[in-house]
This record gives sequence, structure tokens and C-alpha cells, in this order.
Amino acid sequence: MSSVELRAPILAAVQSLLRPLGYRKSASLFARQSEDVVHLVEVQGSRHSTSTDAKFTVNVAVFASALVYPDVRDVTKPSIAGAHWRKRLGRLSRENEDVWWRVSTIEQAEAVAHDIAVRLEQYAILRSWPCLTSPR
Repeated sequence: MSSVELRAPILAAVQSLLRPLGYRKSASLFARQSEDVVHLVEVQGSRHSTSTDAKFTVNVAVFASALVYPDVRDVTKPSIAGAHWRKRLGRLSRENEDVWWRVSTIEQAEAVAHDIAVRLEQYAILRSWPCLTSPR
């Protein structure tokens, strides 16, 4: 089973959670424009994944376009690496550790997908602030 096939249930679970909140998916990055910030969630694969064993982590970030210099604002694409605030989902969770999930079967990937979705909902997705829940 390839890492792409093992990532599919994880991406599907994250998309099911985030799409109703106004996030759009591009590859493994989910983004939502809200007021003058972009909220980002990324499912990142490990370079140490193999053809039979895949490792994933989840990055959460906020990109504030107002903080980008005006002369490059139009060409600066919001990204995790360029975000003004970013954390790994494991750091936001109860254990406050850098969590990498390891999967080698579809069943494990589905269990990890559920865990990631629950953690995103509990620790990373802000629903109570009006400016964060009303996508443009």
C-alpha cells in the first residue's frame, strides 16, 4: 500500500471537517480566508515514509496578509512555511508533543484520520469568534 493510498482516508476526514467551515483543499493543504487572515491546515508526510509504512503530522497556521510588505503582497501565497503563526497539531493537543502518526494499513489510516479530525475539532479549529467563522 503506497503512502498516497494511506494518506487518502486522512485527507478525506480532514476535508469532511473543514469544508463546511469554508476551507478549500489544494493537495494536502486546506485554506480558509477570513477577514484579513488565512487559516491553514496541512497534512504533512514524512520523508522517512516507505512504500509499506507512512508517517504523517498535521500543521496548523495563520497567515496575515497585512503583515506582508505591500510590494510583494500580491505574489506572496499563504503557506505553512510563510505563516506568521504555526504549530503542529500535537503541540496544541493535551500531550503538547510533536506527534507523527505511523500507518501501514487502511484500517490504521482510518483510525488515525478519526484521531486527527477529533484533535483538529477540539484543539485547533476556532468556531466561536465571528471573524474566524465567516469565510469571505
